[in-house]
Amino acid sequence: GLYFEVPKSRTLNRAIVDCRHLNEVCSKPDAFTLMSIPDILRALTNFGPRAAYGTADLRHWFYQLTLPSTARAFFTLSCANELFEMKVLPMGFSWSPLVAQSVVMMMALASIRTLRLSTTVAEGATAPPPYWPIFSGSNRETPVAFAIVCYDNLLIIAANVTLRQQLTKAIRKT
Repeated sequence: GLYFEVPKSRTLNRAIVDCRHLNEVCSKPDAFTLMSIPDILRALTNFGPRAAYGTADLRHWFYQLTLPSTARAFFTLSCANELFEMKVLPMGFSWSPLVAQSVVMMMALASIRTLRLSTTVAEGATAPPPYWPIFSGSNRETPVAFAIVCYDNLLIIAANVTLRQQLTKAIRKT
């Protein structure tokens, strides 16, 4: 495979592996929707002036997700007549965004459960939802928070600062 970099910011580049040949022979991942900016802004105003929000950017997230040893041969790079296998999830593979989004979602769901909160994320869904409401106890009518995942970014919008701090702390532990 071919390795190249694209600018991520003024000081950083993003490493990309050209996986076009592999993407052509693999099944296509299920499409999933990211929450739109207008919907995020509406969610931010859902709890009124007492709303609290926090974000987490999981830096270099794809490269924190280890590939199983059986998959590494599919992501082989050649450099100076030597072969190197990727050990982490490469950007450039069509399944990488869905994998990254799903792992962040599962981390957030695990954190929600440790606080004895609940959500209505459908089990068995083939794609992660763009957001999900978080409920306290058995009350499934009025959410106390929302979780929004965008690849390697997580936005928590809560009814108050204390709940947002609890959710953020639980997610960091996960």
